[in-house]
Amino acid sequence: MKEKQRDIIIDSLRGIAVLAVLLGHSIQRGLVTNYETNIVFKIIYSFHMPLFMVLSGYSLCKYTKKYDINFIKKRFFRLIIPTIVWSYLIYFVRGFEFVGIKEFIAFPNSLLEYTKTLFWHPDYIIWFLYIVFLSTIIIFIQRKVINEKYKKTSIFFTMLIIMVIYLIPKENFGIARLQIYFPIFAFGYYISMYFESVKKYLKWLTLPSIIIYLIVFPMYNVIIDNVIIFYIISTSAIIILYNLVELLKNNKINMILGYFGKKSLEIYLCQCVCLNIGLGRGLLRVITIFITATAISIILAEITNRFYITKMLLYGYIGKKGEDNVKFLFKRRTKENRI
Repeated sequence: MKEKQRDIIIDSLRGIAVLAVLLGHSIQRGLVTNYETNIVFKIIYSFHMPLFMVLSGYSLCKYTKKYDINFIKKRFFRLIIPTIVWSYLIYFVRGFEFVGIKEFIAFPNSLLEYTKTLFWHPDYIIWFLYIVFLSTIIIFIQRKVINEKYKKTSIFFTMLIIMVIYLIPKENFGIARLQIYFPIFAFGYYISMYFESVKKYLKWLTLPSIIIYLIVFPMYNVIIDNVIIFYIISTSAIIILYNLVELLKNNKINMILGYFGKKSLEIYLCQCVCLNIGLGRGLLRVITIFITATAISIILAEITNRFYITKMLLYGYIGKKGEDNVKFLFKRRTKENRI
């Protein structure tokens, strides 16, 4: 079977997103006290996770041909297993200074308390993968309820789901983040569905998007207190980035970004344990943390991807042989093997 052909534009955008994550975290560790007011930090947080969510929704629509229970099982392994494993891995290494995560996240005193925290707040540490999984489940249910022939109806159904999600109490189970990010995920899903129709208009939206971004950016707060402002500014930024990447489609820059994009999941996870290795203070520390975190994340990803067990546990990869094992684990027992 031929390997699925990758989209260089999608990979490049993923590369931008994961490098933005690394730079944002480097600014946090390098500046420590006043990072939220840093202009670069605010720009990064105005688009990096929305870009990841849009691309996740886009890829779900573009690359998923069959929405069945086996697809959900594979998504569970791909997204939830790494969420669980990395949440505990980070807990056990949290005390090492090179990790650089303890100052920014409050950890319960005992493993039992931490486990209870993760039960009520699965998005406590590795929130992105968990929210993507919830969003995928919602789209999966929608696909089962709404016939694929009625695409316009499915959009209205999605809008109804969004309103229902906003009625759910948001204190537990990552509902607060789902309320913010599922609409962005769904936006990416429908952009993919109608991409050929809207693609020709995107380049004409570049200048309006730049103007909107510049006007709205002063109203943006990294602590999302106005979700409408957040949607406007993140959408504008994503349109600008898409057109920039499309303009540089055959440029070597895109090839470099594409490399990071192909490894975005691994880098996103590995950077969690090497965020405080830098020199000096201020800008110098930010730059050196960014360089070391990027390099170490790639090295860790390369090493752990060489072994099936670490590849499965850390990144949810199961492969063809693993798919058969997953089907076996979830398969309903027959009358014969119940004896």
